[in-house]
Amino acid sequence: MNLRPLLPGALLLALLPAAATGTDPPAPTPPPREWRLPPVVIRADEWPAEAVPIPRSIVGDAAIDRRPGGDVGELLASLAGVRIASIAGPGTGTGASIRGSSTEQVLVLVDGRRWSTAQGGGADLSSLPLDFVSRVEVLRGGASALWGTDALAGVVHVRTREVRPGAAGFRASGGSRGEQRVAGWLSKRTPWGTRTRVGASLFAASDSYAPSGSSTNGDISRTEADLRTDLAVGGHAARVNLSAFLAERGVPGSDEFPSPTARLRDSRISGALRIETSDTPDGDAFVDLSWFRAERTYREPGAAFGPVDDRHRNARFAGDARFPAQAGPVALVASTGASLDHLLSTTDGDRRRVLGYASLRAGSRGRLLGRDLTATAALRVDAIEGFAPTVAPRAGVSWELLPRRAVLSASAGLSRRAPSFDDLFWPARATAAGNPGLRPETGRDLDAGVLLSRLPGGARLEAHAFLRDIHDLIQWTPGAAGIWRPHNIGRARIFGWEAEAAAAFPLGHSLSATLSGTVTRLDARDRTGEPNTHGMELPHRAPWSGSAGVIVRHASLGEIETVWRGVNRVFLTRSNTKALGGRLLGDLHLRIPVRPDLRAVLSVTNLTDRDARDLRQYPLPGRSFSAGLTWGRTP
Repeated sequence: MNLRPLLPGALLLALLPAAATGTDPPAPTPPPREWRLPPVVIRADEWPAEAVPIPRSIVGDAAIDRRPGGDVGELLASLAGVRIASIAGPGTGTGASIRGSSTEQVLVLVDGRRWSTAQGGGADLSSLPLDFVSRVEVLRGGASALWGTDALAGVVHVRTREVRPGAAGFRASGGSRGEQRVAGWLSKRTPWGTRTRVGASLFAASDSYAPSGSSTNGDISRTEADLRTDLAVGGHAARVNLSAFLAERGVPGSDEFPSPTARLRDSRISGALRIETSDTPDGDAFVDLSWFRAERTYREPGAAFGPVDDRHRNARFAGDARFPAQAGPVALVASTGASLDHLLSTTDGDRRRVLGYASLRAGSRGRLLGRDLTATAALRVDAIEGFAPTVAPRAGVSWELLPRRAVLSASAGLSRRAPSFDDLFWPARATAAGNPGLRPETGRDLDAGVLLSRLPGGARLEAHAFLRDIHDLIQWTPGAAGIWRPHNIGRARIFGWEAEAAAAFPLGHSLSATLSGTVTRLDARDRTGEPNTHGMELPHRAPWSGSAGVIVRHASLGEIETVWRGVNRVFLTRSNTKALGGRLLGDLHLRIPVRPDLRAVLSVTNLTDRDARDLRQYPLPGRSFSAGLTWGRTP
């Protein structure tokens, strides 16, 4: 599908006063969005989003409440600069690409702790349901100075809900192809001055959502459970988190290579303890201890090249400590920590990786030409077993050109990513093989942008231009006999721009509308100098993508929302000889209040029933329907 004729209209829509799809809709007069730090006393756990003005999107409670039963991948699908790739349908695995990155160059965090594993493959955002999430922050730019390795292109930071005694909720829905979803949560005060929240979520479907209807070996079932307890003792606070995840599904394979006997089972259990103090004059200091154990089993007794029975067990132990301080007009946060990743795998073998780091972040506010100016800097040193120590700096400024109306920002930094265990040690098989000689990726990026707030109609417009040079980019590509291998392709250059806009309009008594639009332009090129690939587009990077949406609300009747997302063709090979066509997909959602704490939700996804793919030979879902009820109580 050729989307070029649609691009001028998409760009015009993106520049209209429209609300960023997937984010909270603005009120007619929204509060200004500013890059500057709060007055120089800063809580340490607020620094990840504020330390350096890396462009970021925050998707909050209102947007999450509009997606009952969804997951983090679905929530972020319409953000500027972000592309969510899926193998098939809900629950089958989704990863985030930021500004043309691979999914492994995006670090996924949950409450400041790594969700990604050292084995690689990128974090599966479909395994993070929204039932226990309060907001998601997306940093679009190299963030290794803040979070270390794997944050070469950006960060997806999931924040779970606070414990609010008396809060409770329940959700149930069903839909096409046997889909069933149930979830419930409850918060209450418990003995000895503690507060506890407990919740659980279940999802099941009878097939893989193929556009043609029912498919072979496409069933899925998934269960999550979450527990959080907060305890305050004097000037200290302790927080305990426990979570569990279990999923099993059939893997029907691709159109060309079906796998009717393949089964995949995933399980994960994790725990964390944070102890923090708020009695220091400069903010909170804390110590955080965490661990998880994840197991994956893949069996395919009827595989074409012989039976497959792969087992992988990832374990991670980590400790972090952060200490805020004040040095005159400069706010400081020092951090240090260490982690141990252990993989026991029938493919990659018995692998361990120890990591230690130290970082320092600083921010100060001043005046330039009578306007507020914020200067920030961060530096992190990582020592990763098997590789030379790395240094990741980043610095930025933001200037309030017009008070509460216009903010200019710019930042630059250096980021790195160490090869994953799969990159290095995947055994030579019929379709793939690792490369133990890989070097870490290094990225240098620049960003400059403008944020305009309080435009007519309460609109907001934000636009950024970016440039990233990557050395030793790790790219999996097919080679001799069709075997995929990772290579350091030398150098790649990615540049482009992105824009998003937001506004809400009254349409009469009790009626209002929110418009939305985003557009992203990307130019990602191979700069290795090789005759057959130099100057070619990097595989799986779409030159144009965008979204548009409309929400119409009535004070008593509810709201109706439509969201459309488009992407043009992407090349599948380094030599640009094969391509995947573009697509334009739309969804429709209807939310009807039944009573103050109960509402009905009706959804239709892929409204036009388009045959589309994120990956070659792996069809995305056709038209799907779902309906359900959501009940919630907030004290």
